[in-house]
Amino acid sequence: MLRIFIILLIAGGCSKKIQSVTGQNQKLLEMSKSPCFGFCPVYHLVVFEDGLMRLTAKQNMKISGTYTKQLSVAEIKAIKSRLDKMKLLEYQDEYREPVADAPSTELLYYKDKAIKKIVTNFLFPEPLQNLTEELNHHTQSENWVIWTDPRIRTEFIVLLHEGVALSGLLPNYRENELMMVKRLDPVTTSYWLLSALVNPGEENLLLSKLKKEPGVKEAQLNRSLDNNR
Repeated sequence: MLRIFIILLIAGGCSKKIQSVTGQNQKLLEMSKSPCFGFCPVYHLVVFEDGLMRLTAKQNMKISGTYTKQLSVAEIKAIKSRLDKMKLLEYQDEYREPVADAPSTELLYYKDKAIKKIVTNFLFPEPLQNLTEELNHHTQSENWVIWTDPRIRTEFIVLLHEGVALSGLLPNYRENELMMVKRLDPVTTSYWLLSALVNPGEENLLLSKLKKEPGVKEAQLNRSLDNNR
């Protein structure tokens, strides 16, 4: 049955290749700043487990584009220790105030398989606010290096076992930014077209990992994507 879906994908058209920039390991923390009516910095910052930081500067920054820098072992160790003590999973999901034209701040914290999202349109509680101010200070530093991700967006057709939720699979591949493209079967929630970022020539390595997942019954590369690269 899986071959039928591959044929349908080839006949019905293919997804476009999507380029992205990311770190080669798992994410630890993300922070995003939204626009306002004034001169507010707008950016997306990612801190990876090994201390790599990725900054996408969007508006009202000294730089523009995507950059990286490497924290020292002591710096990333201190951040991890701080996050453990803060117990971010126990914070509220939102801290909102009736403030007009205030940029929002969004934090995403990755802990094991849990992802904690916390948003404010003004100020976080003090420990959290201090953390965001420290991260914001990093975005203002001068030692960022422009960076382009060598990986390519690759698609996989995956059949899950009955009763297995796709949401349980995606967090296992955060470093590859595994995500859902579309559902292939309109009746069940078993067949999915997924995409992930992999180094050229390493598509089969990730495919092998997917096949070994307990919830995956069958998986194949979406070869139809190759015809449009």
